[in-house]
Amino acid sequence: MSLFDYSSDPGLAPIDLKPLSKDFELREVQDKALLMLRASLRQGNKRVIMHIGTGGGKTILAGKLFHMIFKKNLHARVFFIVPRVTLLHQTKKVFEEVFGYDCGIIQGGNRVELNKHVQIATIQTLNNRLNSDKMDVYNIFRNIDISAVVVDEVHLEFKGFKTVMDVWEPLMIGLTATPFTKGMGKMWQDIVRPVPMAELISDGTLSKYKVVACTPIDRSKLTTMSTGEYKDEDVDNEVERITGDVFEEWNKSSEMKGRPFLLFAKSIKSCVAIAEHFSRNGVKIGYVHSKMSEEDIQNEINAFKSGYFIGLASVVMLIEGFDYPDVSAMIMCAPLAPSKSDPNIPNSCNRYVQMAGRGLRAKSDDGYCLIHDHSGNFINYGEYEYIEELFPGLDNGKKVKKVMSPTERKERAVRECFMCGCVIKTNKCPDCGTETKKPTQFLQAGDLIFEAGEMVELKSVGTRETSKYRTKSLSPELRLEFAQELKGYVASRRESYIPIKKEKGFYSHKYKERTGNWPGRGYRFNEVGEIEPSKAFMSYMESLKRQYRNEQKSRETKQAAN
Repeated sequence: MSLFDYSSDPGLAPIDLKPLSKDFELREVQDKALLMLRASLRQGNKRVIMHIGTGGGKTILAGKLFHMIFKKNLHARVFFIVPRVTLLHQTKKVFEEVFGYDCGIIQGGNRVELNKHVQIATIQTLNNRLNSDKMDVYNIFRNIDISAVVVDEVHLEFKGFKTVMDVWEPLMIGLTATPFTKGMGKMWQDIVRPVPMAELISDGTLSKYKVVACTPIDRSKLTTMSTGEYKDEDVDNEVERITGDVFEEWNKSSEMKGRPFLLFAKSIKSCVAIAEHFSRNGVKIGYVHSKMSEEDIQNEINAFKSGYFIGLASVVMLIEGFDYPDVSAMIMCAPLAPSKSDPNIPNSCNRYVQMAGRGLRAKSDDGYCLIHDHSGNFINYGEYEYIEELFPGLDNGKKVKKVMSPTERKERAVRECFMCGCVIKTNKCPDCGTETKKPTQFLQAGDLIFEAGEMVELKSVGTRETSKYRTKSLSPELRLEFAQELKGYVASRRESYIPIKKEKGFYSHKYKERTGNWPGRGYRFNEVGEIEPSKAFMSYMESLKRQYRNEQKSRETKQAAN
């Protein structure tokens, strides 16, 4: 039987619309999105984008929208368009299990069944059918009766979509978490934004996240192409240099262990190289990319979801729409070049937010997504949730992007507290209480120097133990507490780190470094007891180590230059 065994539109019998489960309930953000969509449609708009953050339930929302259409017209036909085959199967599964829809598939060699009310199509195949050399296929797809079209990941502006919009004239709804693409306002009439990403994170719809800056790619060795992105070959060379560190820093992180993670690379070469390095060291992770067959891609994804792989590496295939809530960690190895118009944001804001979004669906036991950032993106561009604030509307070719004032930029700046490593936006660190009036006292992106396998926490989640002795002046009680913790620290590192004959000198110098005075009566090494150092004390000591290493490397760099 031929793939196309019809000669005309077969028409549609009434759909067997199944009632939704009693347990089915839309989230608040989804309800709000439908209300705002109705308001936009009442104003006469027929092409509307719904901007909902990653993990906001866009597929469920589309299924509910179709259900509302079918309740009004049992003979309706609707299309759901996706950019990739992986999303096609994912969407079909949700529509069948949650809504009971019998879906037709328009993709590659799949048999076309236009007598089904819900059609899921890849844009590539749909475009081919709309421009087919076979007149029967051409006429059927150009003249088919359609009530509504929903386009997933509409920000991609995939090839052929303009043809769809030019040929078809039904209601069109675009779904995306990142409506930042240039020129979208020329094709779409309106955008509805029910809840900003920052609010989704604060209310628990999306998980919080913690970013740890790891051994970075050296951006000074990267060339920017005419596309605005870094050259793949340059990134590959840098990734080759740090591949061992990517594994070592994952391996030594107790927080990372047991977390299913996604890894994003800039190119297929880097993606495969990192994955194979993990595998050679006994850690099974898979990888997917555009050169693999559909069957192999699905096998790798299934192996990851079943737990056979602890991680899954990708270039762009998993960036949009990949839905696996158990992902609770990310490894970023894909540096994004800065925008030519504003170096404080990435050239591809879409990709920056979408990559992080794959992990923000997660709700692990400790409630946050852990991100190891080797790309340097986070410290250069800041928190993911604030990117959308720079785009108040759709780009229609004119200047739409909001330019932050110096005051706003200062408020948004990601700066590392030189004492504890926590991200701060004010002159006082909320974690350890350290104050400064000079911004230069904080480590900026260009000041961070890493040794192999060295990690620096950039954004913490929740609160860490805070010690009052980090204020500028110490009361006698706090000074004694500091002295006792310092002695406990010395004792715990006796011989392995601090020789016995030097421990008194080490104690005295660290005491003076913190208090400004040599230890006096009641505070000398032989006069105080020892207690186990607190987490806050250990964080303080680690900051001193980092500061020393940075100063040492700066001196070496200057000497080499001279």
